[in-house]
Amino acid sequence: MRKPLVVDITAAFQELNNSVVDGVPGVWVVHSKQPGPVVGITMLTHGNEPSGLATYHYFRHLYQLEHRLKRGSVYFVLNNPEAAKRYFTAVAIADENAKRRARFVDVNMNRLPDDPFSGDNDQRYEVKRARVLRGIWARFQYALDIHSTIQTTRPMIIKLARSDMKMISRFPISTVISNIDAVQSGKPACYFYGGQRSQVYGIETGGHEVKRSLQRAVMCTRTFLALLNLIPVNRLPGLKDQVEYRVFDSIWFPDASYELTRALKDFGVIHKGQLLARGDGQSLTAGTDCCALMVPRRKKATNIDEEVFFLTRMPRHLKRKK
Repeated sequence: MRKPLVVDITAAFQELNNSVVDGVPGVWVVHSKQPGPVVGITMLTHGNEPSGLATYHYFRHLYQLEHRLKRGSVYFVLNNPEAAKRYFTAVAIADENAKRRARFVDVNMNRLPDDPFSGDNDQRYEVKRARVLRGIWARFQYALDIHSTIQTTRPMIIKLARSDMKMISRFPISTVISNIDAVQSGKPACYFYGGQRSQVYGIETGGHEVKRSLQRAVMCTRTFLALLNLIPVNRLPGLKDQVEYRVFDSIWFPDASYELTRALKDFGVIHKGQLLARGDGQSLTAGTDCCALMVPRRKKATNIDEEVFFLTRMPRHLKRKK
């Protein structure tokens, strides 16, 4: 990607949202004429995280994947179109509060029930959308779920239970988060991608509307497809030394009276015995030396129905053999 990436994400959203594959809106697919893996590139699992749209625009209009895909198939999927629609409505009127609220409609799509496909009793929007996407998601043998962050923090690779570290060692991101899917409440949307042997990865590209986040989304996707030998490449990106933060626990507020004793920073060190939060009940303290991850912007949590933040082991350096 030698030329600067220029993309109108609003137009990209509208175009992808109007694309239909096998009766499912919000999906665009490229099939090659050669057998190979089926790959899913998913975006806007949270409606206010638009960086993945840059990959759709790039591979459809700039890279022209339809003419360059060597083998297999690649699906580009808009996971949460209704939340995304609310986000872009808020963008049009510059309503920052509405943009933040557009993360989801009824339930965080990364906190789905263990089985969202059993019956039609659960009518929450994200659960219904999961049922619509079930047939598309089931095809994925490899998948990359693209996110961005509201905070100014470092980009991250989310290593899930079905991720292969060899794949992500060439991504242009130095920070790896592991084991979060085993600790978090509910199931992330990507838990339902493919079968048990499917390899699933997530990335946090950086700030929601930062140009570099869009570029990083494209770079990671190009690397992903190149490593799978789906697109031609002169030379793969070099192996990258990375730092792993392994999630082992999370902090929940018992009720709305609780707030942090002080503002925390992502990846900031927390010491054993440190007082973390106070409320009407028992104060919350750290049981061991660790690091904070995905901390709230303020001392008060905006949503106590989810983890307020996660705790990780102290960082472990992953040295790569060149």
